Amino acid sequence: MSLEANQAQAALTPALMDQLSAMHIVAGSSRATRGVGERQSKTSGAGMEFAEYRAYRAGDDLRHVDPRSLALGAPLTRSYVQRRQLLVTIVLDLTPSMVSVPAKARLASALASALGFVALVGQDRVQILVLEGDNAIRRSPVWQGRSRAPELFAFTQTDLRPVPDREVGVPRPALSSLAQSVESLRATADAGSVCIVLSDFWEPGAAQSLGSLAATPASVAALQILSAVERDPGAYGEGVHRFVDAETGQERDITIDETMLSQYRQALDTLQLSLRTAVNPRNIFLTLHAEDRLSTLCFETLPQAGVIA
Repeated sequence: MSLEANQAQAALTPALMDQLSAMHIVAGSSRATRGVGERQSKTSGAGMEFAEYRAYRAGDDLRHVDPRSLALGAPLTRSYVQRRQLLVTIVLDLTPSMVSVPAKARLASALASALGFVALVGQDRVQILVLEGDNAIRRSPVWQGRSRAPELFAFTQTDLRPVPDREVGVPRPALSSLAQSVESLRATADAGSVCIVLSDFWEPGAAQSLGSLAATPASVAALQILSAVERDPGAYGEGVHRFVDAETGQERDITIDETMLSQYRQALDTLQLSLRTAVNPRNIFLTLHAEDRLSTLCFETLPQAGVIA
């Protein structure tokens, strides 16, 4: 696929945004607990939308006591639906293993923009954490409201220039890690939040990091993005090939044959099983293809998986 075709497939166009405006982030096991939004909370109290009558309790606001029930000697208090917000946190992995394959990084950035936009138009709160290749984690402000969408889009953009040849084989500096981002999230990953992680999860210990995040009360969606040759390196053809680890800069000659391909596929299956197990059944693990169209993911794949609706 050409660069231009891949860019077009991963573009968040105005027409796509119009369609996304009717969607929302699925809360999963989370419940809206923050601010004032569009989601019906599990609590009732002061508000604009009537919920029910209940028996008066000492300390109730007298403005909410029904005067007719008071006249009958059995006072009832009016309670109202409280509409709240979720905190939607999107972790966007733009470390070298993602950026070295532009289709992966481009799709991850587009998905972060699309999912963040869905949260904003749904009156939820949104924050983005971007893992980068210079041992940095960029953390956005907490945004709310559709008017903040341009700031969110700008924050998720990345430099997709390839690594210069002169850097190949040179050890890379320390990188930001999924484990670091999870640790920074644990304080806010409560029952009123949804965490969406966009990564290839090639980092050693990725399953343990996801397990740590899944152990919080937050709802978690782990979206693994892999290129075609990562899913099946047989496309390289048989023979000896030299590969460079995008994260460490280390080189290694590998002979591709049927035995190696069988071992690779088994290792990939094992990794994906460990990731799926780590997020546990109440959460979501999903593998996406870097070549997929953004529109297909937003209107077919992600709704079917229960990420958005």
